Amino acid sequence: MRTMFDRNKPLFSRPVLAAIMVFATLGIWLLNLISSDVKLPSPDVTSWETESGIPVNWINMDPWGNGNKIIVKFVFEAEQTENRLTEATFDLLMGNSLPISQSTINQRLSPLSAKASSYVTPLQQTLQLTLNSEGNYLTPSLSVIENWLQHATFKPRSLVSWQKRHSDIKSDEQKLLDMLLISNGTPTDEISLDAINAYYTVIQQSTSHISIVGHLDKTSQTTLKRFLNTLSGHFKPRATSSIIPHIQPSSQLQFGEGHLHDSHSMLAVLQPASVQDWATYLIWARDAVARANNHAEINFMQWHLSLTTMPSYVWWSQQYASTQKESAPTPDHWMDYQDLQSYSDGQHFKLLKEQLLTQLKSRTLTPDWWAYISTQITHPNSSLALETFIENYSDALNSFTIEDYRNRLETLIDLNSYQEIQVNR
Repeated sequence: MRTMFDRNKPLFSRPVLAAIMVFATLGIWLLNLISSDVKLPSPDVTSWETESGIPVNWINMDPWGNGNKIIVKFVFEAEQTENRLTEATFDLLMGNSLPISQSTINQRLSPLSAKASSYVTPLQQTLQLTLNSEGNYLTPSLSVIENWLQHATFKPRSLVSWQKRHSDIKSDEQKLLDMLLISNGTPTDEISLDAINAYYTVIQQSTSHISIVGHLDKTSQTTLKRFLNTLSGHFKPRATSSIIPHIQPSSQLQFGEGHLHDSHSMLAVLQPASVQDWATYLIWARDAVARANNHAEINFMQWHLSLTTMPSYVWWSQQYASTQKESAPTPDHWMDYQDLQSYSDGQHFKLLKEQLLTQLKSRTLTPDWWAYISTQITHPNSSLALETFIENYSDALNSFTIEDYRNRLETLIDLNSYQEIQVNR
């Protein structure tokens, strides 16, 4: 009797098997091509409050377990003053403000593999500590920092030196905020040691939140928590304000005569309530900066986002070529987002989105990026808290469409709040 097939013979001939393997490989390649989502990491986050009630979040990822770098970042939202007082206070703090010492804080921290830095805007101030998590470095570093922050001593000679290096002219950002807000804070005619000491106390009692990023073992966690609780004797949570800032209508200031040399513009925007809101601001800014910097009539353009302040705002500065033609874009050109290619061209939007995702594949693996996100983009008192961002950002960015982008541009930006400063020479 003949059987249906011979078990000793292969089911398919070699050429057929080779063809199957080729088609299977092509099929997998096509599936990967169609499914082009970029998977972004989701770090672990642990939240608590200091003994004085300041919110703290700690961000950690498995790949950081082999490293010893940690970042501790304090966010302050002191009542708005003239920005020169804010700048003077933090400049002197970062100088020789250690008690009974002429050394700067970083001169003391450098041998301990640590450093401090600050960044201030008129509405928000940040203090960043970069530390070594190993016990023989961490404990002495925190001891120096604790003494420094609790007993900062601002010295007369340091103030005199600061005054020689800084003019009385307000920053461009401060000028624009003065135009944007009817109530522009407390005027400060003279920067004195008394004013700096008083304002430093205001800063300490206006702590918004603290972010810790990096790997910590159990001992380092205990050490760092004890340090933050000790600081609670001086640093207090910022009281929630019920005052809603009143935005002024559009206005313009001009200085000098001749051709337009540089310009500074500002728009009030809504705080990002979702990851896609944040992505909208990024793509809008990237498209505007790329187009401006490729324009022959513009030497360079810078774009700044302040998204966790009240009010939130974007502002941009551009410097013009010395010889200009009528084709030079006006300073307010970039608020007309409908003229941008990212708004009108689906392929260009897709390209900018893909570039963003590609950059984030590497940046999201670094502690510095998460220190930025946890302090400058998310906020414990906003709709976009850190935990919400971490949970949703990968899927939200991958599914972000040009329709989402267009709709958000139309709702997030207050075009009637446009403020402009022109400098002619």
